[in-house]
Amino acid sequence: MWTTFSNQDLSLQPSQLHVWSVCKSDHENRLQEYWDILNEAEKERALTFRFLKDRYCFIIARGVLRNLLGAYIQMAPDQVKFQFGHNGKPYVHHPSQIKFNISHSGDTILLGFVQKHSIGIDVEYTKRKVDVKKIAELFFAEEEVTSLFRLDQAYHTQAFYNCWTRKEAFIKAVGSGLSFPLDQFVVSLDSTKEATLIDTKWDKKEKDKWMLNTIEPGKDYIGAVSVKGNVSDIQSWRYQ
Repeated sequence: MWTTFSNQDLSLQPSQLHVWSVCKSDHENRLQEYWDILNEAEKERALTFRFLKDRYCFIIARGVLRNLLGAYIQMAPDQVKFQFGHNGKPYVHHPSQIKFNISHSGDTILLGFVQKHSIGIDVEYTKRKVDVKKIAELFFAEEEVTSLFRLDQAYHTQAFYNCWTRKEAFIKAVGSGLSFPLDQFVVSLDSTKEATLIDTKWDKKEKDKWMLNTIEPGKDYIGAVSVKGNVSDIQSWRYQ
């Protein structure tokens, strides 16, 4: 269930995960508003994008991120200061210990927020033409490839994106970037069951510390979010 929401003070409890969906095209008329709250480094980065669609996506994503963080920590959006981890993952140093992650594909931007816990989020536009077999064999664990091709071919694309987004969300939560070995953990592919981290091969107990959840922000989009920690209350919002 997605709830429509606009700017106001927000409350995020330790047991909660908030997921926000943004339709990029609905926010292009607010580009100047978002541009004005970016810092100089963000403006410089925005200008490095060759294509306007990519530049606009960055500006909107960062602008919405600043607005939401400002609402959570009760700070003016243009005063939010980012720090960066060793792999460039941004965070804010604040007593609330708020953590966040962001992803975009096509016309959709997803943002996830939790307290304290490591978080990763991913979204993909499922109508892109992809070589499912080739990519799966290159990037999926052997168990995932086997599970994928046991399915009827009609379900290959959906299962592929289920797997891809879940793996990407987990990698982003871990914070190791693309250097993390993709064949060293196994996720579920099935759309009819809960998303699950099935195996973490370097430590069999590690999988029990994580939560995976599927996100469906709209037609032709599939996403996933991964959190290390106990999150029992997941709330989904559409940012207007």
